[in-house]
Amino acid sequence: MKHIIKETEPQALINWKRKNKKLQYKDLSERNKEEANDAKDSLYVSLLKEQGFICCYCEGELKNYKYHIEHIIPQSKSPKLTLEYNNLLCSCQGQVNNDTNLYCGHKKDKWYDKKQFVSPLDNDCEERFKYYTDGHIEPSNSNDKAAKTTIEKLNLNIDKLIARRKSIIDSLIYLSGKELEDSIKVHLVEKENNNGKYNEFYTTIKYLFSSQQNI
Repeated sequence: MKHIIKETEPQALINWKRKNKKLQYKDLSERNKEEANDAKDSLYVSLLKEQGFICCYCEGELKNYKYHIEHIIPQSKSPKLTLEYNNLLCSCQGQVNNDTNLYCGHKKDKWYDKKQFVSPLDNDCEERFKYYTDGHIEPSNSNDKAAKTTIEKLNLNIDKLIARRKSIIDSLIYLSGKELEDSIKVHLVEKENNNGKYNEFYTTIKYLFSSQQNI
């Protein structure tokens, strides 16, 4: 889980909220108005950029509109926070029609427990998980119940995610010397030097390989 630093709320969203103080997030979609559409579009762009175009939870690449707005505290639990920028992230999978093979934001759905949830906004979130060469993710500390619960509630060890992480790991694991060092540097390039993007599963590779280049 990559630590996310929230940036400035988009002005189009600020303007829309000022004019529609009694409305909620759902109204951005339900009200067919150009101003609402602009506000929602600016929200997507802002979240994608601050996350480096990777999912807030699994770190899979976000592209081709296969993503959705995620509420850390679900809309059903706190309607007053549905448009609070610091409660909004961008998660993967986009729109889904059934509950099979769900993970990240859609799997989390209406669940939220502050004491049992590790948020990507937490300063220590990256240190709360460890990764294995077979693609699995586990709590760094076996006694960290919140990290364990977060993995389960987000379904971060679903077969699809394990396979995707393992594919990237396998592309590096058999390399050595300068070839390995160069490949790691390419994968761990900061978003400022990579067209505003992180490469997917950034922290997986950092955890397993960063010692190769003394990061």
